[in-house]
Amino acid sequence: MIRVRWTPLLALLLVISCRSPAREAGPLTMADLSVAGISIDEDSGSVLRALGTPISRDSTIWRYADLQVVFGKGKVTILSILGPTRQTQRGLRVGDGADKARQLYLACYTDSVLVQVCFNRDDFDARAVIAQLHGERVKRIDVGRIIEP
Repeated sequence: MIRVRWTPLLALLLVISCRSPAREAGPLTMADLSVAGISIDEDSGSVLRALGTPISRDSTIWRYADLQVVFGKGKVTILSILGPTRQTQRGLRVGDGADKARQLYLACYTDSVLVQVCFNRDDFDARAVIAQLHGERVKRIDVGRIIEP
């Protein structure tokens, strides 16, 4: 049997080696523009196959548990996360702290009420992820074509 003598230095090295690597906030990718297996620009048939029948719907908005799907011209334009059972591709949920949103995403604008993450920071592009804040907590997350010029 091999005995390991635990020293403070050995314990520190073990903790450092077991930590997950720091994830640096980067620009949005196309993968970031999806929630619950649905991406923006998909049609209603894709939404039905992935999520089933909505709890309620009208001509442009379908409501699911903690998720609202907004359609424009027959395509998904906005995916709104309204509760903690859904998350963004990077793991942001309603109820998370504003600091987590700022750590996961490279914001193009942030203040006390929102963290806005633009798909194309250098040129206008309506695609974005917006975390709406209440105090220092995320209260809603909108993913999709949501910025108007």
